[in-house]
Amino acid sequence: MLKNIARMAIGVSMVTLASGATAWPATGTVTGRVTAFSPTSVSVLDKEIVTLGLDSRTAFTKWVTQKPWEQDTRLTASVLKVGQYVAIHRRTEDLNRASWVQIATDVPAIVALSNPALNPVRGVANDPVALASASDLLSSSEVLALIANARTPSDHMKLSRHFAALAAQYDADAADHAAEAKAYRAKGTPSETKRPGTPGTAAHCERLAELARDAAATARELSVQHKDMAASVK
Repeated sequence: MLKNIARMAIGVSMVTLASGATAWPATGTVTGRVTAFSPTSVSVLDKEIVTLGLDSRTAFTKWVTQKPWEQDTRLTASVLKVGQYVAIHRRTEDLNRASWVQIATDVPAIVALSNPALNPVRGVANDPVALASASDLLSSSEVLALIANARTPSDHMKLSRHFAALAAQYDADAADHAAEAKAYRAKGTPSETKRPGTPGTAAHCERLAELARDAAATARELSVQHKDMAASVK
């Protein structure tokens, strides 16, 4: 079984997804997982944690990342929760405040916090998938070494947390690529007709989103398997 997991680990850990075009201006938008929020602010883990103010002028809509593309996007602030993947557009006249918050409700929420007290989801304290964070990611060599030599519950839980964090990363990649595909379809590009399926087309981005979702599913399965192994080791 460990040999099968090792092969899957290599495949998942080594997956690299070519980056499509950026869907939103980097200076005006923050994308990532919500780490905390209140009626007056929201914090998002992008490359670092960024906190932006919320007020009565802040709009909330659904960020559609999967089919059907044409669906009702109306939302309210009440939908916001820790772990959701969001795109927050800064206010032009005040970059410290949010003008528009898009919430990817079709992307599983991953609570990237180590403090269960801040987590509104019940029973999350012992769930490695829910508690996954970037700090749990291991290098490829560390993963292979642990898989080859895992003997203790701690070893398997390290792998479980690694694959959970990897799944969260791929979920975020899938959301990005899906949003890019939607943007390409909305505006249209010469490549769509001249070079269909190549970089810079909706089909290319949709394929990358599909690959990322598959990778996330595999990583999530591995996380659960190692959690089960940790529980069975005596």
